[in-house]
Amino acid sequence: MTGRRVGVGDLVAIPAGPTREIVGHVLFCSAYFDQVVLLALYPVDAHCDAATIREARKQRRLVFTGRQVIVAGHWRRIGVLLPSDESAVVRFIAGGEVWENDTPVRAATDADMDPLPKLLVKGAGLVEKVAQSLIE
Repeated sequence: MTGRRVGVGDLVAIPAGPTREIVGHVLFCSAYFDQVVLLALYPVDAHCDAATIREARKQRRLVFTGRQVIVAGHWRRIGVLLPSDESAVVRFIAGGEVWENDTPVRAATDADMDPLPKLLVKGAGLVEKVAQSLIE
């Protein structure tokens, strides 16, 4: 499945140590920030079913990364799970502004800093370290 476009809903297996993989779920693909995707990392085995992924939602960790690692096949695609309607609009902070999907909407306030993810793009190695920390 390498070479295919990365899309919202794609599920990928993220290495979380030498013998374990967890689920990564593509929640957002930016057109503005070239090659950037928002992944939800779930502390569940990559071979689990959709119900298990949904149950682990409160334990997920959000990370921004590049889509290249998925396209190249380093993280293998394991399925598709369309996000719920509540996650159709992705809010995050970039450059001191609150963004909704690819649109800046207003300046970020102190109240925005804790609940909203920051657009800090992590490479594959750092994402894998975050994945490993979720299961330790």
